[in-house]
Amino acid sequence: MIPNRVPTAIEPWPPLITIARHPRWVTIRDVVLTLLAWCVVFWLCSGLFNAVNDFVHQRTTIPTKFDTLWEELPYFVLFAAVLVVLLAVSAALDRQRVRGQDDVQQPVPLGLAEQAERAGIGATALAEARQLKVLHVDFGERGAIAALRGVPTETPPMPARNRGLER
Repeated sequence: MIPNRVPTAIEPWPPLITIARHPRWVTIRDVVLTLLAWCVVFWLCSGLFNAVNDFVHQRTTIPTKFDTLWEELPYFVLFAAVLVVLLAVSAALDRQRVRGQDDVQQPVPLGLAEQAERAGIGATALAEARQLKVLHVDFGERGAIAALRGVPTETPPMPARNRGLER
């Protein structure tokens, strides 16, 4: 059953999810996942932090702690390699999905009269508005054009000589 709802404004597709329209659980999920990711990064870098701290405070000799660091380095390389593979697989799947879609043909352009009728303004006003470089458009409550204002784009004439750079 299709609800009887009259659209009050043109809704873009895909819909934009703004801060005012997304559920609270999305914010909580994002914060928890971000904090979890930072905890994992700090845990993975703890050997590096300890080695740098010992080096700065001269508590131990350099080779001992840096040998430990080089023992932990393969885990970082493995983690980065897994991320690169996941990114490549995701890109390949997304490319197949996008290429699998049918190409949508552009619709036939509207004529001046039909476009003016849909916009709710006169054909002459629309023709004049098309000639302007900069145009401010005010919309009414139901999405129809309420006012058109052209902005002058004339640039002031350049001076004959630039006197500030004379030698």
